Amino acid sequence: MYFFLIDYKDWMIDYHSPFVLLASVLLFLFFKETHFKKTWGNKIIPFIFGIYLIHEHPLIRTLLWEEWIPIHQIIQQPLMNLILLGLSTLIFIVCLLLSLPLHKLSKRIFEILLTKLN
Repeated sequence: MYFFLIDYKDWMIDYHSPFVLLASVLLFLFFKETHFKKTWGNKIIPFIFGIYLIHEHPLIRTLLWEEWIPIHQIIQQPLMNLILLGLSTLIFIVCLLLSLPLHKLSKRIFEILLTKLN
């Protein structure tokens, strides 16, 4: 217990942690059975995972936060929160625009595969 809680406290919140895995599964099960009213947000929900995959890809993340956006300079600015909110919104919109054709392409590929399998 000491080994995990004291020496490796980051282990409990790391992506490979059983706690994170359990929380992910429980969140998935919760939202699987939850139904929301139809809103404008429902139209972008199918693209959220694609947005995450695009901006969290190791090559894109390194390029984004180390070369294109000088994050170490931004965190020293007095309006840091507003700047980061604006940058996050911009990244979200750009990744959304990139994931739209990818979503349509993958949907079309799955339709073709399903017709061939049937």
